[in-house]
Amino acid sequence: MDQYLERGKEVIKILINNGCEAYLIGGAVYNAILEQSVEEAEITTNATPEMIKGIFSEARVEEEKAGVYVYFYGYKFLISTFKFEEKFKDNRKPSRYHYSKNLHDDLATRDFTINAIAMSYAGKLTDAYRGFEDLKKKKIRTIGNPKIRFTESPLRMLIAIRFISEL
Repeated sequence: MDQYLERGKEVIKILINNGCEAYLIGGAVYNAILEQSVEEAEITTNATPEMIKGIFSEARVEEEKAGVYVYFYGYKFLISTFKFEEKFKDNRKPSRYHYSKNLHDDLATRDFTINAIAMSYAGKLTDAYRGFEDLKKKKIRTIGNPKIRFTESPLRMLIAIRFISEL
């Protein structure tokens, strides 16, 4: 198995051992499904940024708007707290994020179905939007109404083109 993925699972295990819920999400998951190398890994958790910084106090940690970057054994992980979003104010970013304790709230904020597949430490997939099926069919589908999703963030059109070229 890919080293990045293995290190990501170690990070998840540390979060779980500290009483948190945590999953790999996004590109790391769809690359693992496609049996491609994992170049980066994002983890989503119910831990707040302050909790994450405390849990990984021995590691290099950098706070970001999207979450916390944790450098773990030479690998960089973006760890973000489960969230749900309000309306988009500038066609790029939501006006506000609110933390959630629910993985499914966070999955709903993802742009495309293939980015909304969460993988547990044990490798179990949570796929509320049928992203696995879309990935196998090489289909790019937004979560929710595409017209609304692309209006919220026109950058998503470029992301869709990148996915099409990769798949």
